[in-house]
Amino acid sequence: MKTFLNKVLVAYFAMAAGLILLNEPGCAYLWAGQGGTDVYIVHSGKDKEEKSALKKALGGDFKLKFYNVDLLALADYSGKQKAIIKLEKARIVIFIKDAPHELLEGSTLNTKVIIFNSGKDNLKSKVKTLYLVDKTIAPPGGNTVRASSGSDLNKAEAIRNADAVVVDGALDIYKAAALVVAALL
Repeated sequence: MKTFLNKVLVAYFAMAAGLILLNEPGCAYLWAGQGGTDVYIVHSGKDKEEKSALKKALGGDFKLKFYNVDLLALADYSGKQKAIIKLEKARIVIFIKDAPHELLEGSTLNTKVIIFNSGKDNLKSKVKTLYLVDKTIAPPGGNTVRASSGSDLNKAEAIRNADAVVVDGALDIYKAAALVVAALL
């Protein structure tokens, strides 16, 4: 019995010491949610190459999470709503190609949304929806920024006001994605 009480007291004091340390000003970022996700990349299993290329382009500068939309193929309405709630925890959600549009059709998110290499318009954001496409895909109408080099994407205000960014020329679309995400954050 005495050993059990000692273990409980040691655990209690360890927990109290941890809480005291976490309340130090230097650890305030943990409580403020600064450890959150910057970008959620929503992809289909068949779009692994694009997911990997985006991960490589964004990974060093942003905290990323991934969601395979194929998990929703058999989900009912509540399952899709739970997925949307999970995605909304990120500051930006990137939907790769057309598969997310088919499975989350008509959804509106409360976070910034980037539609990557798709011209479909049945996913929206209440905050900001931006299409990031190469020159072979026509985005829905609106204010379009054409980018043929990284310097075309250095104007954050132009990107924030745009409805679409069309990448043509020698600029890598994944590098463009990193620049666009940086401008939107």
